[in-house]
Amino acid sequence: MKRSAKIDDIIKPLEKRHSQAYISNALQVADVFEWLIAQFDTPPQDVIVYQSTFSISEEFLRRMYFIKRRCPGSYNVIIDRKALQKTVSLWKFISQVYDSVYISDNHSKILIVEAQNRRFAMITSQNLTRGNRAESAVVSSDRELIDPLLADFLDLAKNNSVPMHEIYNLPTSVSRPEDSDHEDLTPQQRRCRTIERLASYFVPISDIAVMIDIDVEELRMMIADTTTPESVAYNRGKVSSKIAVKAQEMELAKIGSPLGMQSVRENLLIMDQDED
Repeated sequence: MKRSAKIDDIIKPLEKRHSQAYISNALQVADVFEWLIAQFDTPPQDVIVYQSTFSISEEFLRRMYFIKRRCPGSYNVIIDRKALQKTVSLWKFISQVYDSVYISDNHSKILIVEAQNRRFAMITSQNLTRGNRAESAVVSSDRELIDPLLADFLDLAKNNSVPMHEIYNLPTSVSRPEDSDHEDLTPQQRRCRTIERLASYFVPISDIAVMIDIDVEELRMMIADTTTPESVAYNRGKVSSKIAVKAQEMELAKIGSPLGMQSVRENLLIMDQDED
């Protein structure tokens, strides 16, 4: 927040004005987050935080680190996959602030704070970075607005995101139960296990390259050559998840879902065509 700015001149206490909006270059997301924390009756010690952003910065993380020390709880964030390289470079710091980090196709910027049986929200144009541009935001304590927003956040995190905590350590520690008795895997075998796991999440080749620290064009060439172990691993991971999706579609079709039946018909058509 700019030193000359006072947050109470821009937004009013939520008990007086349940929903309000502003356009300003004076406030940062962390400023509003601290302000929302102050709206609770007492400083919460079991806060649950949900945030989404395109990208995240070290300066923002520094502020969040000290806020979390004062207000511990569960901190969760969704970050866009196009910012993955930056996310990886900050991963050690990010993992000290956020308990769950999800990578998705995301351009939303929201903040939901839950504690003491109350929820407050901020919907904004600003990323979790520090900027000096005018940004718009809506802050609210209206549950009719917040609850559907939270449901959408949880759906995106669960069904359309890759959990960063699950995959980041894979390049050096392959976390698959069947590998527990195979500590003598070669570097190539470990790399292939990582590629297979990431491909099963439908992670693009360019992002897989970042995670295993290899040139993206080199990885593309390996995968294009169907004789390489990397290509086999990539396709096995991708196909295994495609099969899981098709199995779910079949189950939906069995219980009468029109969308499930349409998907099964399309899958059958593809299968018949592939037999020719």
